Amino acid sequence: MLFSFEGFELDVGDAILRHATREVPLTPKAFAVLHYLVERANHLVTKLELWQAVWPGVIVTDAALTVCMSEIRKALEDTPRSPRYIATVHRRGYRFVAPVQRVEHTVALPERLEHLAAPIETPNCCGREIELGCLDAWWSRAYNGRRTLAFISGEPGIGKTTLIQSFLARRDIATKACAAQGQCIEHFGTGEPYLPILDALGRMCRGPLATPLVLGLERHAPGWLLQMPGLLDDERLATLRERAAGTPPERMLRELSDALDAVAREVPMVIVLEDLHWSDHATLDWLGFIARRQEPARMLVLCTYRPVEVIVNAHPLRALKQELRAHALCEEIHLGLLSEAAVGSYLATRFGTVDRISGETQLHPSLGAFAQPLHRRTDGNPLFVDALVEELVARGQIVEHDGFGQLVGDPEDAVKGIPEAPQQLIAGQLSKVSGAAHALLEAASVLGLVCSCAPLAAVLGMSVAEIETTAAGLIQRGQFLRSTLADDGADELDAACFAFAHALHREVVYENIDPGRRSALHRALGQALEGLAGERAPATATELALHFERGREAKRAAYYYRVAGAAAAEHSAYADARALLERGLGLLGKVPASASREREELALRLGLGPVLIALTGNASPEVAACYERARELYHPADPAEALFKVLFGLRSHAVARGDLGAAHELGAELFAIAEQSGDSGLRLEACVALGNTYFQLGHPAQARIHLEQGATLYAPALHGGHSAAFGMDPGMFCLSLLALSLQLLGEPDEALRRSGEALALAASVDHSYSLATAENFAGWFHQLRGEPAAAQRHTAAALGLCVKLGFPSAQTLATIRHAWACAMNGDVANSRARIEDGIDNWSRLGARLARAHFLALHAEVCGAMNDPATGLTSIDEALDEIARTGERWLAAELYRIRGQLLAEDPAHEDGAVEAWRTALGIARGQEARFLELRAALQLAEYWAHQGCVQDITTLLEPILARCTPSLDCAEYALAHRLLEQSRA
Repeated sequence: MLFSFEGFELDVGDAILRHATREVPLTPKAFAVLHYLVERANHLVTKLELWQAVWPGVIVTDAALTVCMSEIRKALEDTPRSPRYIATVHRRGYRFVAPVQRVEHTVALPERLEHLAAPIETPNCCGREIELGCLDAWWSRAYNGRRTLAFISGEPGIGKTTLIQSFLARRDIATKACAAQGQCIEHFGTGEPYLPILDALGRMCRGPLATPLVLGLERHAPGWLLQMPGLLDDERLATLRERAAGTPPERMLRELSDALDAVAREVPMVIVLEDLHWSDHATLDWLGFIARRQEPARMLVLCTYRPVEVIVNAHPLRALKQELRAHALCEEIHLGLLSEAAVGSYLATRFGTVDRISGETQLHPSLGAFAQPLHRRTDGNPLFVDALVEELVARGQIVEHDGFGQLVGDPEDAVKGIPEAPQQLIAGQLSKVSGAAHALLEAASVLGLVCSCAPLAAVLGMSVAEIETTAAGLIQRGQFLRSTLADDGADELDAACFAFAHALHREVVYENIDPGRRSALHRALGQALEGLAGERAPATATELALHFERGREAKRAAYYYRVAGAAAAEHSAYADARALLERGLGLLGKVPASASREREELALRLGLGPVLIALTGNASPEVAACYERARELYHPADPAEALFKVLFGLRSHAVARGDLGAAHELGAELFAIAEQSGDSGLRLEACVALGNTYFQLGHPAQARIHLEQGATLYAPALHGGHSAAFGMDPGMFCLSLLALSLQLLGEPDEALRRSGEALALAASVDHSYSLATAENFAGWFHQLRGEPAAAQRHTAAALGLCVKLGFPSAQTLATIRHAWACAMNGDVANSRARIEDGIDNWSRLGARLARAHFLALHAEVCGAMNDPATGLTSIDEALDEIARTGERWLAAELYRIRGQLLAEDPAHEDGAVEAWRTALGIARGQEARFLELRAALQLAEYWAHQGCVQDITTLLEPILARCTPSLDCAEYALAHRLLEQSRA
């Protein structure tokens, strides 16, 4: 066949390109690429299609195709910017655009092109037919709408990645699915939330599905798109930041799943997450979420891991997988060693010849006899098998003769002198690589498992083209590297050009670098990546931090750990945030003392404080130590905002420890700083501080003033970021505590409205700790109003969030209040034990504030169990507690409950009346009209039994006159009923 286009002739039979009368030289691969494009003129040809067509069964880099295209364009005198022949289709592939005439000949196509439609699997997949069958079955299930999560486990070198690559190379997957792989890497990113998912997403967002996926993420999952800022312009980024501020983990998971489900409705997806034994906690949360998700989706998620690493390191992946397996929510393949027959099949696939008559593969007898010693020496480890055979080929002990691969010499002798472990064999192969290739391997191993060319070029003083050519040479020789599907639209920082053939190859190269040179390479790569990232450097903060840490630039590393920790905290990935921030602090300990070092440590501790509050509670010693050290580090030259945050953290700790006097003094100091600064955000937080302590000290009217001022100052657009800086959303806190203050002040309807506003705000700001706190506040509010059903509902919601996200202090609060609500709804016996356990746990957390309140709840439950004596003991203990802490907002309640318990015994009726009168006096002094009414009702009911009708009227009428009428609050309805009865 001959193709003619604009003066050129492409003679397929003779494999010649002619222009006029002269022959234009082309290498065989370049000719094959040109032929494939010309044959499909005016049609888009993807890169993947070209790889499968021209390099069937061989893994090559994008560089190989780039070299071929450059050669073709040079031969045709074509340019990519003004193409006459070959146009580049951005992110997708190429199109031959010149008019083509076809002339048929009887000459057969080259054999290499006859089998374009049947790419073979990589050799190491021999013996994995059953496993490939499982993957095919799961793919079929996913393709038909049933999302499937599957784990592929096995030890290093067993062939997990090879199995997946072979599966993805199948035409059914390559033509019908969007596939992307994400990598967990030991050196780079164990603490970065969602690292492998972001890796996979980034690849998909620069592939054929870029436009619909980016639009889907922008619509459904703005928090995820923000973590890949290179995909958006500045205006869209700014808009997304407002929408996604403070997105909590549960919403992050739901958003991403919604976005992927939307895309999968158009194109089925295969997402591969590799080496989950190095995964962060947040990634595992996502896997658990999608496994439990009931909605149909055409999605297959494949995850690889090493079982021994999971067990030895007590990685949470084990617990997640066991839970999912118990509920039939995941599948699993465990890859074992290859059998001797599979090793023989490997040799036949690689070195055999297919008989044209029988169609059977024939293997030379010498290699047939080699299968047994090869299996015995390698135990059937696929990586070791492949590496050992490569070594024998390199030594000339396996050669090609008469179309067959043949073993030279005795099969038993062939394995003698071969190292006994794949790592040793790889190290031996490495010693034979020299020059630019060796330098490239070293730098690449420092960069990671998957590498881009631009930073390597910067470090090695080579051009990107030289890097690509050197890497292509190693790949074509089957040494150390493999190709990776490069992202055509990616920038220099993201464009992956090649990867190590296996994690062991990278590990061996990395460990064989001289420590001093390794450190220098880390430092140089960190600087190169930092320069390439520019303003995007914070998005790669974890990677930069680790490079600078291993490059012995501790202060620079600490800065990037702080940036990475702040990003994790912003998305409520608190465990990961703590690990990153504490790692930064550990590094600063190695830096000589200086003013700049102290400023960096202060910034790290101010970031760590709110994270510790969420994870350990305000009262924990860790929180105290963090903020005390921050106070030592503060210098008058530092911004006033830093001092404000330090004092705010210390105030929060003092409140939790029950030191309300010190907390109130710190609140007054905060208010002074805020007033002097003129910063509305600081004034808002000062209102939070003073409103809180005024309430706890039993001054609800003064608390109301500050809390209403704070609610007025609050603006979501301005103060949404306070959740990360101060621990929770200040608008939610003001509204929640304002609702309690209004209830005490006798305005129950307004209080109920404010409580609802607090919950709505907490849901809108999407900060998980704030939402859990808002639900806890709502449970407290309804408990105070004597509404156990509503209290049970809200505390159950708080409890679910706290258990799922790991907030021990907030969880204990929710547990105790939920137990009280359950008791008031009839489950008395179990609830009493839960409250007692909760109080013990509260003490273990170091907290004193609210202990008196919990004892009051315990006393009420004891009263419901007809055990007033134990209840009175709890009341006495609670009264001692408020005498120590000053937590007097509930003093009237303690005496009211005391009277209620004493009234159970007629012999103690006088004591009950005295307790109720004491409660009345305390409530009246605090202007807590609701608590005054509550105590008065108990006394009024007692008098009603005694027939003292006039006393009831005298008691209740003045109190009701000072309260705002309400038809929805039970106490007010009871008071009016008693008054009507007394008047009658």
